[in-house]
Amino acid sequence: MGNTYPMCGIVGILRLSGDSSPSSPFDEALLTRLRDTMTHRGPDAAGNWIAPDLSAALGHRRLSIIDLSNAASQPMTNEDGSIRLTFNGEIYNYASLRDELTGLGHRFHSHSDTETILHAYEQWGTRAIDKIDGMFAFGLWDSRERRLWLARDRMGKKPLYFSICGGCLVFASEIKAILAHPAAQRKICEEALWHYLTLAVAPAPLTLFEGIHKLPPATHLLIPQRGKWIFTEYWRPWGKTDSPAGSFDDYAGQIREELQTAVRRRLMSDVPFGVFLSGGVDSSANVALMSREMNRPVDTFSVGFEDQAQAPYNEIQYARKIAGLFKTNHREILISDRHFFDFADHLAWRQDEPLSDPVCFPLYYVSKLARDHGTIVIQVGEGSDEIFAGYEIYRNYLRRHTLYWRRFQQMPGWLREGVAGMARWALSSRQWTHLQRACAGEPAFVSAALAFYDQEKALLKPWPKELPWRTASLSLEAYEGKNPSFSMLKRLYPQAEIHPLPGRPDEQPEDFLKNMISWECHQRLGELLLMRLDKMTMACSVEGRAPFLDTRLVELAMRIPSRYKIVNGVGKAVLKRAVEPLIPHELIYRKKVGFCGGSGNMLTPAILDFAEKNIMTALPPRDWHRASLEGLLSSHRAGTAENSFQIWNLMNLSLWLKKWF
Repeated sequence: MGNTYPMCGIVGILRLSGDSSPSSPFDEALLTRLRDTMTHRGPDAAGNWIAPDLSAALGHRRLSIIDLSNAASQPMTNEDGSIRLTFNGEIYNYASLRDELTGLGHRFHSHSDTETILHAYEQWGTRAIDKIDGMFAFGLWDSRERRLWLARDRMGKKPLYFSICGGCLVFASEIKAILAHPAAQRKICEEALWHYLTLAVAPAPLTLFEGIHKLPPATHLLIPQRGKWIFTEYWRPWGKTDSPAGSFDDYAGQIREELQTAVRRRLMSDVPFGVFLSGGVDSSANVALMSREMNRPVDTFSVGFEDQAQAPYNEIQYARKIAGLFKTNHREILISDRHFFDFADHLAWRQDEPLSDPVCFPLYYVSKLARDHGTIVIQVGEGSDEIFAGYEIYRNYLRRHTLYWRRFQQMPGWLREGVAGMARWALSSRQWTHLQRACAGEPAFVSAALAFYDQEKALLKPWPKELPWRTASLSLEAYEGKNPSFSMLKRLYPQAEIHPLPGRPDEQPEDFLKNMISWECHQRLGELLLMRLDKMTMACSVEGRAPFLDTRLVELAMRIPSRYKIVNGVGKAVLKRAVEPLIPHELIYRKKVGFCGGSGNMLTPAILDFAEKNIMTALPPRDWHRASLEGLLSSHRAGTAENSFQIWNLMNLSLWLKKWF
């Protein structure tokens, strides 16, 4: 119904009852209302499709990237109208996939990558997911089989949420579209809140909204109009390290070659594109490799701080060096507290559910800078630190595991308990927590960014003693039993083979690092870092692409022996060797800062005052312990800077509560 266009916000409704009565719980006005909560994701045009029998409906907002003609309109249909698709993302291998399908007799009517999904499904059914390579989330309605197919890309670059509302399955790119449904309920998910306070985001498939779920990365979901839902995890590159066939330098050469290919594939666009340039290894390599592929200067965009007190976290001078070296069209923005306050009221709306990452703030402004200068597609460096072990905390946990964690867990139980009892009064609260977890045989590593430990959360608010921790597991069935954040990893996917948990007593250092990386990619990267990228860029109608998360490069990275990733205490060692021919040595091996630092430097005195005001007005009325909150804030003012991430976590939560509740 009406004109339809591809990219970049999707929504759909499936009536689960199978009742063909005309008294359908949805109509085009409702579909349009849900769809247009996401206009920022697709400001160029929009479209709807509703099945004649009112069984299913799909909506789409378009951000035009490839094939700007109406031939690429969405929701898109196959020739006989039996299949309809609403799609968000880019398929990087669509040209070769198109050639293969054409050879099998399929006829194409556009140059859009979207159409390849339709024909791939016609040819291979849901096995087509193994053929599709890119970043994506989509919903496909098959009227012959009477089923809806939802899928999210391998690393989780694009989000996909779903919920049951009034007898219908509603899915969308953003939670706010689901909340626009009249049957959607706004209720806090207590289990997700418990995990958010530790992990800075609710782990998939949970969200902080009770009853609204997110599809995990590398997962697809088949929903018949009647019958059992089928979840499938379709990709997992986290196997054991292959026997090394080459040297350190051999792997470095392979990385450089695959990264060049990944950058080249992401230049696929019919609109202007550029690079977010921080001056670090990853973004600088992006610029160097992109400049090889282009016959014009690369457009680069950087963000820094006005306040010179933040100089240690201000990498703008390094970005300028790279911009000068490669003669880019360079633009930058310097931000301050006033920029934060201008954006703070919009943060919760843009995030949907709280993403406790201060980088959302500068990322929004550098995205806006790009859009204001007409650049719609941006390449970024996300994922490199995860797959190549760039964070110092990985090295710290690796030393901890090697030196004492593994040995401690191998002690007899009575001896472990005795040591723990004697050490109780000599250790800090967090050290004691680590010792308790070692005693219990729990994994050593949970995340590279932890806010509150379980004992700390217990002091913040009254948690019901018999709270039924429910999760939208792979079976969507209630699952009973208390679930501390350090133990919940074992049961989020009870019907699937669990990802190896880093920290088993028999685990060797090589496997320990690999398992840390696998869990980081599955949880923190997919649900926090890539979601902040998606939400903040799309808030400005900009699309971010991550060459370091190219499928072939990730698979290569996971084959590389761990000893080549951390060498003599240097993280990302093999990647740094790979980019030595591309960028100056002194930039590669300078001390890592992290994009704009973090909560420690961004929680300025003015922002701390703002955080305190919002925390104390939003949380105590909801039965949070005022004394614990005041103690946290006062200790920070007294110089306990390490709790700045906890304060940012609670501030983000308070802004979300005020916006949505």
